[in-house]
Amino acid sequence: MLKILFLLALVFAIYWMLRVKDRYVFMMTSGLVLAALLVLFAPGDLREYGMHLYLISAAAVVICWISAKQKIAEQRLVISLAALATITHWVWVGNHWHGNTMLIAIMVLLLGAYALIRRVRLKNELGIFMIFLVDASVILLEAWLKSAT
Repeated sequence: MLKILFLLALVFAIYWMLRVKDRYVFMMTSGLVLAALLVLFAPGDLREYGMHLYLISAAAVVICWISAKQKIAEQRLVISLAALATITHWVWVGNHWHGNTMLIAIMVLLLGAYALIRRVRLKNELGIFMIFLVDASVILLEAWLKSAT
């Protein structure tokens, strides 16, 4: 069920990427989608490569949107913080450090709520932001399902 939810987010990101036709969005969305597909469906070691590609693509999002001067500061802040929180979560989990992983996922969802309340215009970045939001939602749902059993 969680894979299906994440796949729907990937399909939406691909649709949005093709709709906006921005080369930076295309490169970053393609990297995130390819990485997520490797993590979800690849056998063995390719999953680890997919995770590294996911982190590199998220870092590219941070670098690109922090340096994008034509964007409003609020847009740059929301997308960059979501990418940084996602990177932090997966580095934290990958190194088997304990604690704070739920807080990081909640932070991404709070950024989504902030973007909705403040009506931040994520015109081109909506597909990328959706990947980060659904990633955080899947993390929280997985933790909730594990605690319920």
